[in-house]
Amino acid sequence: MVVAKIEGVVIKTFKISGFYSRVSGRDLPVLDLLKNTLSNVQELKAINSSTILEPLSQIMLPSLQRFEIGSY
Repeated sequence: MVVAKIEGVVIKTFKISGFYSRVSGRDLPVLDLLKNTLSNVQELKAINSSTILEPLSQIMLPSLQRFEIGSY
């Protein structure tokens, strides 16, 4: 997504599925990466990815209009 943003591609909907990270939600480089890559996303879906909630709760997502979390 970083390269897409650099190239001018706007990703408005992004789906995360099965995200089980061991990275700390307080890791500043990770938070900066998340913030920069998701800044234009309008719809975010986290499926079976509850561990993404902590890092997402610590960043601003200015374009986010809809956030969906689920377990399928």
